[in-house]
Amino acid sequence: MLKQRVAERLADLAKDFTHTVSAVNGPSRTVACTFLRGETCPHCADEFAVAVRTRLTELASARK
Repeated sequence: MLKQRVAERLADLAKDFTHTVSAVNGPSRTVACTFLRGETCPHCADEFAVAVRTRLTELASARK
């Protein structure tokens, strides 16, 4: 997932990437992605963390 995200960003550095974020009991809004733009993107970090947790759960289940 990380390799894919890096490849997407490097393929078109001029393009602005965004995330759609839903607030609890509120409307969705679009925020700029800051991944590879000089700072950490909390939304990408959340997506990566979910992917890692999912994969670890799959591996743990396979070992049982």
